[in-house]
Amino acid sequence: MVKRALAMLACLALSPALLVQPPGASAQEPDAGAYTARADVLPIGDDPEEPTAEIFYIAYTRDGADPAERPITFLFNGGPGAASVFLHLGAVGPYMLDLAGDGSMPPQPSRLVANDFSWLDFTDLVFVDPVGTGFSRALPPESGDDENGNGGNGGEADPQAYWDAEADLESIGQFMRLYLTRFDRWPSPKVIAGESYGGLRVAALSRVLMDDFEIILNGAVLVSPALDYGLLLESERHSLLHWAMVLPSLAATADLHGRAALPVDADDLAPRVAPVEDYALTGYLTGLAGLGRMGEDETAAFYAEIAELTGLDAETVARLRGRIGSWRFAKLLLQDEGLLVDRYDATQTNPDPYPDLAYLEGGDRSLTLTDGVFASALLDYVRDELGYETDRTYEVLNEQTFRRWSFDSGISGRQGYVRTTDDLAYALTVNDRLQVLIVHGYHDLITPYLASRYLIDQTVIEPDARARVRFANYFGGHMFYFHDESLRAFHADVAALFGAL
Repeated sequence: MVKRALAMLACLALSPALLVQPPGASAQEPDAGAYTARADVLPIGDDPEEPTAEIFYIAYTRDGADPAERPITFLFNGGPGAASVFLHLGAVGPYMLDLAGDGSMPPQPSRLVANDFSWLDFTDLVFVDPVGTGFSRALPPESGDDENGNGGNGGEADPQAYWDAEADLESIGQFMRLYLTRFDRWPSPKVIAGESYGGLRVAALSRVLMDDFEIILNGAVLVSPALDYGLLLESERHSLLHWAMVLPSLAATADLHGRAALPVDADDLAPRVAPVEDYALTGYLTGLAGLGRMGEDETAAFYAEIAELTGLDAETVARLRGRIGSWRFAKLLLQDEGLLVDRYDATQTNPDPYPDLAYLEGGDRSLTLTDGVFASALLDYVRDELGYETDRTYEVLNEQTFRRWSFDSGISGRQGYVRTTDDLAYALTVNDRLQVLIVHGYHDLITPYLASRYLIDQTVIEPDARARVRFANYFGGHMFYFHDESLRAFHADVAALFGAL
């Protein structure tokens, strides 16, 4: 049973909403911090009379607030195929997992505690599970709303139509438009936030919502976003930009584990990695491009410089022709200690279960354990505290969604790898009230922070638009908020964004 840190005042049997107050609040005179929590589904589809799917959400609304003044934020995770539970119980919601605070996973069974850094401080929250994640499902034609306008828990249909880059945006737009209508939130300042592939969604939605759904955003928060898959895939080994994007994160990781030293000695990581960022986009890129044209001594010096930054030996760097990817780096950096570096949070290590293999296998403990840790806490919370009951399986990270996801159409009709920075640049230029915050962990080897900075520098050109984009990097990895100090800094930076709306 989950240990609760806040008292629950009521859970109405016929409603998915309940009133919540912090400890010590009077039932006769509700505390200013009281809020209503709601777990439910909304139907979506091109024809409101015949919905083709229903999307599960959990919403928190501050009681007594003026909707015209109180912002509302819609949040989703990535994958594709991830439910919103990670942002919900990891960083943003009023409850969070009782984490160790150092990036490691808590022991099982996990428990929830009050979140001192919840975004409820400055915005209402709607955590959205796209179709095929959480309890959200595609519906057969005969399923849909009941007589009260609530989605049913009946049959399911093949969700493939929703597992597409463009269809995904359409479904979220439909959900947001219906939610704003049903709960009278059109007057509210509107913000979206997404993590990983969810950050890619945010960038695309900043344009799609404006163009297709009449939803003008006030703010957008992109958490460890994967904005351009062409920069993230190691399979594109002849595309030099990928290797440049990850180099500062490799250097920060090697420095943390004592295998290399960053060029600058300072308390803050930002000035320490700055020379590596500059080198990655200058000398490193030209060096990779010039291989085969340099002399033997020049080539050896180039490889030695990379080895000094990454903590790998020069012979290995030469064998890889200077292209150090996260898979090999995670396997090789601490191989002499029998340890693997976690690519999702490179501050973490774990014993190599297959030390005899030349390639990485089973290396990311944080990804492997996170699903179960979050699922057990969320399921108990939804049923026992929010009063939402269903026989459906809660899909924390649906592997079928990821495997069957269609990127072929691109987004906005483009071909090739999905990328959405052009959409964000367009939205920032047209919507002169849009404020954007992009955040990363320094030790994220999956979506390296330099990629976002590079893409924004290349696409957001108009000066006023560029001035409304803020960046922040924190100690930690893909889910940097598993570290206490990073969670605190993240909350402060998001609060500053809302203060500028």
